[in-house]
Amino acid sequence: IILGGENMKMRAKIKMGLDIVMTILLLLQMGYHMFEEGIHKWLGIILSVLFVVHHVLNWTWYRSIFKGKYSPARVFRTATNILLTLSMFGIMLSGMMLARDIFHFIPFKANSFARLLHMSATSWGFVLAALHMGQHFHIVAGKMKRRDIIKKPVWWSMRCVVAGISGYGWYAFINREIGKHMLLTVQFAFFEFGEPFTRFLLDYTAIMVLYAAISYYLLKFLTMWGKKKTSNGE
Repeated sequence: IILGGENMKMRAKIKMGLDIVMTILLLLQMGYHMFEEGIHKWLGIILSVLFVVHHVLNWTWYRSIFKGKYSPARVFRTATNILLTLSMFGIMLSGMMLARDIFHFIPFKANSFARLLHMSATSWGFVLAALHMGQHFHIVAGKMKRRDIIKKPVWWSMRCVVAGISGYGWYAFINREIGKHMLLTVQFAFFEFGEPFTRFLLDYTAIMVLYAAISYYLLKFLTMWGKKKTSNGE
């Protein structure tokens, strides 16, 4: 039992580390104009491989998807995971279609459909990855509160910092036209090739914090709502 517990802890740490690396890679992939095209392509390949490894490590989740009751919180988590998986498949497929110098053996050709799919799927994937990350923080924060690791004044200070970053994240989200890319209301993504890397990193990190915070508080609300419905016998 002890060895089994240690293996589970190690597996959890590996999965968390994998999630962090994938999130960083997806963040960097949003900066197409920050790197050479070859680097962008190979980072995408690495991200795709890690994505497959991530799903192999979490294969038990698929076995349980049709089991048990669905609370509002579980619906939100499941929908986020499924949509994130679909967007990642869209990124991978369109990326292979566009990287003809590497994937010249596949029958699909680079065309306007591939370009639009890549632009939309990447934007959706970035936002959904941030939502997914916020759901993980909900679990971590719950454990920290139960163990009283962080005191209330610190929690409130952290909330104020997150609120400030999220406010800037909303500005960056609008300014970068990510919503338009998601909904394909624009046909091209325009990049400022001369912008400083620090500004790019600040903007996209703030956007990620924004959606992670939205996910964290939405999941918190849905969990409380689900418990209330259960206690009322609904």
